Amino acid sequence: LGIDLNEQLILNKPATFFFRMNGDAMIEDGIFSGDVLIVDRSIKPLSGKIIVAIIDGELLVRRLQKNFNSTELIAANKKMGNIQLSAFDDRSNVWGVVTCVIHVLERSLFVTKSKSEFNQKDKYGKEQRFY
Repeated sequence: LGIDLNEQLILNKPATFFFRMNGDAMIEDGIFSGDVLIVDRSIKPLSGKIIVAIIDGELLVRRLQKNFNSTELIAANKKMGNIQLSAFDDRSNVWGVVTCVIHVLERSLFVTKSKSEFNQKDKYGKEQRFY
């Protein structure tokens, strides 16, 4: 009897999407370039959650930190700075909450891909890079 990963890892199928991480912004939280992230758009982006956000046209994976009068996107990499946001709207800036990370240990399972193949198109057909 096998394990159905869709059944185990996806809480809300219509609101869930996958993409491959491209960058090292979250390495201290165990998310590495090449990992597949499972993202749920139906989960409320609360402070402390790892989210996918769009800032200045780029999709970023960061930890959301909401304070009394400010919002910050926290990188899990000491080499990268955090992003202070003055105007942040959960509905327009957050694409979803990261629920799972699939990290393949056997690298031979990957087909070598260029960075452009890790990029994805947004709902308007514009190519997005994930960092």
